[in-house]
Amino acid sequence: MPLKKYVSLPTARMQMAYSLSQYRDVAVLDFSTAGHGVFHYGHLPWIQPLPQNENLYTTHLTEIDLALGDNSRLVSAVEELAERGYANLFLLPSSLGSVLGFDLQAMAEELSARFRIRILTVDSKLNDDFYTGMHGLTGLLAGLCSSELPKRSSTFNLIGGMTCQDGRNHQYLARVIEETLGLHLHFDSLAAESLAQWEQLSGAELNIITSEFALSAAEELQKRFQIPYLYLNPLGEKALHRDLLAVAEQFGLSCSFAADGVYENVVLQMRNILKAVRPQIVCYADADRLRALREFFQELEYPAEYVCSHAGSTFAYREANEFIEAFRDKFVLSYDRVCRSIPDSLTIERSGLDYSLMVPLPDATCGREGAYRLMQALSEKLIGRSR
Repeated sequence: MPLKKYVSLPTARMQMAYSLSQYRDVAVLDFSTAGHGVFHYGHLPWIQPLPQNENLYTTHLTEIDLALGDNSRLVSAVEELAERGYANLFLLPSSLGSVLGFDLQAMAEELSARFRIRILTVDSKLNDDFYTGMHGLTGLLAGLCSSELPKRSSTFNLIGGMTCQDGRNHQYLARVIEETLGLHLHFDSLAAESLAQWEQLSGAELNIITSEFALSAAEELQKRFQIPYLYLNPLGEKALHRDLLAVAEQFGLSCSFAADGVYENVVLQMRNILKAVRPQIVCYADADRLRALREFFQELEYPAEYVCSHAGSTFAYREANEFIEAFRDKFVLSYDRVCRSIPDSLTIERSGLDYSLMVPLPDATCGREGAYRLMQALSEKLIGRSR
């Protein structure tokens, strides 16, 4: 491990805070000291377009509070937030709490009964990554759906994703499913504005999961409300058609696709470019993006290596700085900040470490459109590389 750090991807607690910032009916309370490194507002446009909610708070614990085990600042903060009218409060885990052994669940239950406000929390360890955080948070939010509602005919939920770009991909998938199959979107986890909307999950006939971290939540919803689920994260025309057929089958619908030759022609061109340049391609991203990229390069009939940016998946894992050291001489497809440290690379994901303007353009990075954009960027990079 080099002394110099190139990049640090968000931790579990950071990702939970950023994701919860989209909900207007929940206050996120960091039970920690000032400057604990969560409220880096440069990340928030990576999650969603402005304007942002002002629902992130901290107790500003002091050294004396920690030394004496004084939780009075937490009590005062919960009381104030309840008086402000919040229906929900998320008690954010911290590294200090992990070291000192805070029982956040017990604190949440005690203060919830005292101030009559729903207080939620997720157990998180010091070294848990952003993907682990989203696994815990998604399970918690899906659990808010406690009663079975009448099913709305021909409806589906979209659950998964973390970023603003993921939200655009959800919009793209919803539009394609609605236009192709005549179904209707019931709930989108990346378009929800309140926790109350999660309580309506059981009103749909199908859960469509776009991230592996949401699979356990989907399994629990299937067990409790008999809602089947599918994992969809297509990249390319072939994958998109396969996934649409799977959705159609769930609803007993017929669906067929006629190839117009346009996509096939672009794929043929891309294959020729890859055969001419022959780069050593390594993809470094989360498990969902890697699964899509693996299928994409299989369609192009070109070998690539895949390394995951978080632990717990079927792909080999490397911490970001270790990855940069090991693969900086390869042609890398990865996060923007990772690519900054690798000369021969192409950005395919945002790390959330750099601010950039988010505009509401329909630029999906999944499906057929996403494959077109990726092939265009890849071809321009490779052609320029060979000159």
